[in-house]
Amino acid sequence: MANFIVPKNVKSRFEFFPSFGWKELIFLLLGTVTGLLISGIIFIASHHLAAFLAIPIGAALGFLVGKPDPRTGKNLLTLMKDFKDFQTRPKRYHFQYGEGRK
Repeated sequence: MANFIVPKNVKSRFEFFPSFGWKELIFLLLGTVTGLLISGIIFIASHHLAAFLAIPIGAALGFLVGKPDPRTGKNLLTLMKDFKDFQTRPKRYHFQYGEGRK
């Protein structure tokens, strides 16, 4: 059996289809379970069949939260974390460019 040298920056992860692996599947299942719980609570309270619309809505939200953007490779939770980190950084700069600028 031949041994191949794999560079460190190459990541191999199992994907069911392009850019949808185990992590995204877990987000999808969490959204589905959340939708199932919400629909169960609504159905117990109101006995209305429209309560079961929460299941596909929860699954869709889980899919959208977990699926990474093809351009950046980041999912919605990572983008929200990056945005929060950016907002907490100081925005005042103590230097000037060029002459005569204030």
